[in-house]
Amino acid sequence: MGPCVVREELRFQATAFLKCSDWQRVKPFANLFGATSLALLTEFTVAELKAMSPLELADLIARRGRNRFDDPTATARAVQDVLRTSYPVDPTLDTLLTTTLALSAEHLRMIQRLIKRLDQQVSRAIAPFPNPLITVKGLGPVITAGILAEIVDITRFPDDPQLAQYMGLTWEKRATGRFVSQNTRLTKVGNVYLRYYTILGADRLRQFNLEYQAYYQRKYHEVPKHQHKRALVLTARKLPMSPAQRGWAGARPSDLCPAHEEWAVYRETSDDS
Repeated sequence: MGPCVVREELRFQATAFLKCSDWQRVKPFANLFGATSLALLTEFTVAELKAMSPLELADLIARRGRNRFDDPTATARAVQDVLRTSYPVDPTLDTLLTTTLALSAEHLRMIQRLIKRLDQQVSRAIAPFPNPLITVKGLGPVITAGILAEIVDITRFPDDPQLAQYMGLTWEKRATGRFVSQNTRLTKVGNVYLRYYTILGADRLRQFNLEYQAYYQRKYHEVPKHQHKRALVLTARKLPMSPAQRGWAGARPSDLCPAHEEWAVYRETSDDS
């Protein structure tokens, strides 16, 4: 998920709060951006939803949810409870907020379509080049293309600490005598794009790759503070180096340099969006 998508989703959530303040607190739908939730927020005003009978609302939810709700009547009751407990909204403002939400939802769909097209282009561009990272279960061509293009030649880094320093995934040292503080900041220097894609890849791997999942869990339980952030960063540090031990180090820099050129175009396009 790119920064532009996150910004638009936050803007949508803020507008949704103005329209129906309890929608996100009570959560009548598991996903605010699900098809049924979006339909109710973007196609109907609060006054129109309140005017519907429980049977009409349940029927609407069942149709928009393609009959996937176990109990549309219970969901309809939850929606009515949300409408009743939310802050009242002026009818004129209600109409304007509904239109704003509809435009914001359309903007989100457009951004996601463009990102999908860019992802397909990157997949085609990286296909001719050696990509040992793609063999790691849980990683796709876009994330691996970003990592390969920014590292270029893994043999430049003798070991994990040097690569971690290049990515900015190291911690400042704060210690007095025998006391070592756990409240330390990441240096966040070096290649910001490589840091972004390794963290993104590590987050995917902790969910879908058993090997990295076990490593993440082990690091998670080593400390009492900042467990998730620390474990995720350590998993990200492990990510580029492990495939190197399986043959990445043998790849020629000249083989990976063209990927860097293709990725530069993608990166500039993503920054502009």
